[in-house]
Amino acid sequence: TGPGAGTAGGEIIFQGKIVDIFRVKESVTARMLEAVGNSGFAAEEVVRKSSVTPKIRNAESSSDSGIRGLKTNSAARLQPPPPLPTEVRDRLNRGNPAGSDSGAALADRSFGVKGAFANNLKNIDVNFTAKTMTAITGVSGSGKSSLIKEVLYKSQQQKRAVNCEEIYGLEQFAEVLLIDQTAATQSRLSTPASYTKILDDLKMLFAKTEAARERGLKKADFSYQSKNGKCPHCGGRGAVKTSMDFMSDVWLTCDVCRGLRYSAAVLAVRFRGRSIGEILQMTVSEAITFFEPGKIVEKLQLLQRVGIGHLQLGQAGNTLSGGESQRLKLAKAMSEKRKGATLYLFDEPSTGLHYFDILQLIEVFQGLIERGDTVIFIEHHAVLVEAAGAVVRLGPGSGESGGFVVA
Repeated sequence: TGPGAGTAGGEIIFQGKIVDIFRVKESVTARMLEAVGNSGFAAEEVVRKSSVTPKIRNAESSSDSGIRGLKTNSAARLQPPPPLPTEVRDRLNRGNPAGSDSGAALADRSFGVKGAFANNLKNIDVNFTAKTMTAITGVSGSGKSSLIKEVLYKSQQQKRAVNCEEIYGLEQFAEVLLIDQTAATQSRLSTPASYTKILDDLKMLFAKTEAARERGLKKADFSYQSKNGKCPHCGGRGAVKTSMDFMSDVWLTCDVCRGLRYSAAVLAVRFRGRSIGEILQMTVSEAITFFEPGKIVEKLQLLQRVGIGHLQLGQAGNTLSGGESQRLKLAKAMSEKRKGATLYLFDEPSTGLHYFDILQLIEVFQGLIERGDTVIFIEHHAVLVEAAGAVVRLGPGSGESGGFVVA
């Protein structure tokens, strides 16, 4: 399905044998498979069996970033990820903290935990390096979330060692942010525009128009939650809940505001021919082309950079997927002014992303590193792990068979 995401998707662009997908020019998957073939892998083998013998590297045989110390059955059959594009790899290699700094410099930036015992963790010691992108890998249930959420993050929040004997080095961070897949909001009244404060800029923009001044409308009136701004029928939600016997409630588009959330008086005010309600129905990408370069566009471009350019500005917050919520949180965090270095903790940030979206995410992460921040993420996707400057693998199994540092 595709060819894009959100309103740019929803169409079946190909159905048939995988070898025929190369004929579909608008398929980004076909482009990815072509990149695999052009990079030395046998494209015919990839599309025929979708599996080849994986290239496994360990600490003894390779010193570059990747999956270090990973041991696997030689009979394992995995599809290799397409190699990172040259421009992405070159950027990762420039000033990569993992391998370019002296031992003394790395020691000054070290932080971590000692004797971590949350859930199935076996009193492990884990050391990290600041200003580096670190991947936490391992099978499901190996203790990855326990290490990041139950030990590292909780210890920082409570300013003491939690579920471990010692925590050290976190004082070098002004803030530690956990960006996971929990919903950014469960309310229909919260939207990407309101969550990222773009709506505040829109309200100010419309309040300054001549039409708003003639009608005596203030900035507050351009809120779909205000008394004068919200649609009197749906209360600013853009939809009305209909109860169904023996079935889940159904939300139907409001007949009065036609899903635009606002009262008629507010919708009568136009900016470049569009009401604020109509602008909220634009996708992020559409809004970037609508507005002149400035503060609003800068915020919109940040949303696009993290891979959610397909979202509507006024999309109900409770309709976002876990991956979309996570990237929305990231965009908000990046748009806010920080007092100092920040440690970002992510839980499987590649969820729901295509290969090309992951490349975009890598660029965002590298941008954080270049400005002096630190990124640690739990991840299974080989392409994202490949981009990390350091890798910590937990295992070897799950549950009681896990909880050890394997590599």
